[in-house]
This record gives sequence, C-alpha cells and structure tokens, in this order.
Amino acid sequence: MDYKPLAFLVFISLAIAKKEEREVVLDINKLSAFVGETGLQIRCHADGKTIVDPTWMIIEFAGFQSKRPMLYLFKKGESETIEWGQEFNVTQLQSHIAVTGQLKGSQSFLQLDFSHVACGDGGRYTCSYGGLDKQGKLRKFSMSGDFIAQTIDGGPPQVTVNDKVTKSFESLKVSPGEKIHLVCEGDVGKPRIPVFWILDEIPKPQRVLDEKDGVKQGLSIIPDDNLCSFRSRVHLYYEMKNSMAIITCKIAFRQVHIFLHP
Repeated sequence: MDYKPLAFLVFISLAIAKKEEREVVLDINKLSAFVGETGLQIRCHADGKTIVDPTWMIIEFAGFQSKRPMLYLFKKGESETIEWGQEFNVTQLQSHIAVTGQLKGSQSFLQLDFSHVACGDGGRYTCSYGGLDKQGKLRKFSMSGDFIAQTIDGGPPQVTVNDKVTKSFESLKVSPGEKIHLVCEGDVGKPRIPVFWILDEIPKPQRVLDEKDGVKQGLSIIPDDNLCSFRSRVHLYYEMKNSMAIITCKIAFRQVHIFLHP
C-alpha cells in the first residue's frame, strides 16, 4: 500500500488545523528599514472566532532597554480607549506614529502607522488579544514579530598612532623592531558592524589581523540619548618589520590606510 497520499492528506489537515487555531495576527510590512525611511506599518488584528466579546488588545515592545506594554486598546464602559504605556516618551512616539484601532469581534485591530522610522523603533513587537468566548470564559492569544531599525555608517573611522590622530594615506617612519600602538574608533551603527584591522606586508598577501597579531577590543560607547549611536574602539599593538607595511582600519565600506616604512 502506498502511504504517500495518506501522509500528504494528514499534513494538509494538520496545516489547516494549525491555521484555524490562529486567533490573532501581527503583521509587520517590513523586516527592516533605515532610520528616516517611510511606510512602516505594524498591525495587530483578530483572525479567529473564539473570542466573541473582545475586551482588550495590547502591543508590547521589547527593544534596547526592556520589554513593556507600549499601547493599550480596551473597553471603558460603552466606549473604547487607546492609551500609550506610561514608561514611554509619549510625545516622541506621537510625533511619528499614528494609532488606529477598534474592538469589534473578528474585525478587531490595533494599528501603528509610522511617518518615518526612528532608531528606537527596532525590536520585538508582541500583540496580545483578550476577551470572552461563547461560554463566558476569558481567553487570551498572542503573536510576536521582529523589526530591525538600521543606521547608515557615521563616516570614516578615526585612527591614532601612539595617541596622535593620523590622516588616511599618511606615511610614517617606524624603525624595525619598534612597537607602536594604533587605535581605530568609529560609528558602527545598528546592527553593529565589526571593526577590522587589515595588514599588507609587501610582497606578502593581504590578511585580516586578530588577537594573536596584537588586536585588542576596546571600549564600546553607547550614549543613553541615542540608541543608534554605537561607537567601537579597537586597538592594534604592532611591531615594525624590515619592510614597508600598509595598515588599514575598515568599518563597513569606510577605510583609513596608514603607510609604515622603515
């Protein structure tokens, strides 16, 4: 007996059952967007018939700091009320997010329309939907989704050699055997971009340096007032060889080249 058709029917039945069990849906129309980009919409809406008397819908947000209720839609007497979470900067949110929603059976929804993306908008959104079923029992359903707010790199990195700021393509004379301390610092954006030290020892091939070559991770600077302004500092302790070398600090597409010659 060929069991493949039967297995296929079971798979389809399980898929349909799983779909029917879904009572609430969170739709995020973009997986990611750059800060300042328009058109982001986050919509939570009912997608089932279990809840016949909806009483509330909540959007929670887990971002850079913590997970907390961001927006409430609930019944207050005969009317419906939408309120922002008390822990949020409501003025800042209202400056770029328009909110609409209603609690009307299977047509219940809560929607965020962003005029533009702000850095703090990136994180995990969770939609929760609650109310009474046909038996008068309180029911709750949830669904989560992620959105990434991306930043453009903040310009070329800054390189210092023995605490002195050095320009790109600057040529420095270093005696063979002399040890120098290089520091590369730059805006690595969000999500954070790695900082690379790259070495060209002519005529050897180019290679990326790591800890065994003297690379040390330094301070990561995360200002409280701008969650997108991540800066990283990476050190390189380099011992000069007998031949010319080109040392490059690379962050994304930005590079600073330093020429070292004996």
